[in-house]
Amino acid sequence: MTECLLSEFKLLQKERKVILDFADGSHFELPVSYLRAASAAADHKQAMTADPNQDFSHVNITAVEPVGLYALKLVFDDGHQTGIYSFTLLHSLAHKYNSSN
Repeated sequence: MTECLLSEFKLLQKERKVILDFADGSHFELPVSYLRAASAAADHKQAMTADPNQDFSHVNITAVEPVGLYALKLVFDDGHQTGIYSFTLLHSLAHKYNSSN
């Protein structure tokens, strides 16, 4: 898998969405709820097993922290703060979201 470089991550809290620009020229807009639902963190996976229909439409991001030069840690206002999103994962999620909508 080729490495994806994120050139810009912009949080639009009022709209509950993020803008992602990658070095390959791709541009995406994603709802925060989609990123929250797509978390690969273990505690999220356990919660989704208990309630697979969980609604994240009310959730927002309160902080974005860089993780090295390859990922972002997104902190959500529902208390979820263990999700680390590699740039490659963000790129993949954005493509999946755009192809399904």
